[in-house]
Amino acid sequence: MRGSDTPRIVRNPCTLRCVIPLTGAALALWPRPAGRPVLFRRSAVVELVVFAALAFAALVVIGVLISVFSVVGWFLWLPFKIIGWALKLVGLLFALPFILIACVIGGFAVLMGTGFLLVPLFPLLLLAGVVWLFFRPRRPNSTQARFVS
Repeated sequence: MRGSDTPRIVRNPCTLRCVIPLTGAALALWPRPAGRPVLFRRSAVVELVVFAALAFAALVVIGVLISVFSVVGWFLWLPFKIIGWALKLVGLLFALPFILIACVIGGFAVLMGTGFLLVPLFPLLLLAGVVWLFFRPRRPNSTQARFVS
C-alpha cells in the first residue's frame, strides 16, 4: 500500500542507473565506471578552489578592516591618553614630597633596626677587646735595659 507522494526507486537495467524522485527533482546515482578510476571531478575541485580563494579574500578584507578600525580608534583615544598622562604627572608632583618623607623615615627605621640588631653584639665586642688587651704581643719599653749578646 503505497501512497502517491512516497518516493519509489525506478531501475533501468540498460544503463544501470537508479533514479529516486525527491519532491519533484530526480537524484541520479551512477555506479563507478568499469574502466579507469576517476580520482576527482573537475567541477567540484574548481568549486572548492574558488570557494577557498573567496574565503581567503574575505579573511584578508576582515583583517584589514579590523586593523584600520584599530588605528582609527587609537587616534581617537590619543587626546584622552595625553590628558591622563598629564594628570598622572600632576599627581606625582603633589605626591613627591610625601614619597621623599616616607623614604627618609624608612631609612631611619632601617638604621634603627640595624642598631637594635647590633646591641647584643656590644658585650661580645667588649669581651673581645679585653682578651685582646691581655694577649696582645707587648713591645719592650724603651726604659728597660736590653740584653745584647
